Amino acid sequence: MPTPGDSVSIGDWKVAEDISRWIEIVAIGVITVAVLGAFAVGLRTVALEPTLENVAALGLLVIVRTFLAWSLMVELRGHWPWQDADHESPG
Repeated sequence: MPTPGDSVSIGDWKVAEDISRWIEIVAIGVITVAVLGAFAVGLRTVALEPTLENVAALGLLVIVRTFLAWSLMVELRGHWPWQDADHESPG
């Protein structure tokens, strides 16, 4: 505790270190809770039975994600991946 003769400046490193330490502790707690929660939710999804319906749903999901990835690449780059980068788009 500072006495009346002591001055505490804004750049006091002890205060900054204490605050940063508490921020780090809270961040570690949040990350830990999030990882444990994601692990618990992910554990139920891995436990699905390998039925034909589940495999078909997974295959459909892979096809949809692949289509979305390709269309996003065309939207961002303006050409298909197998075309040259200097290939001019029509229009």
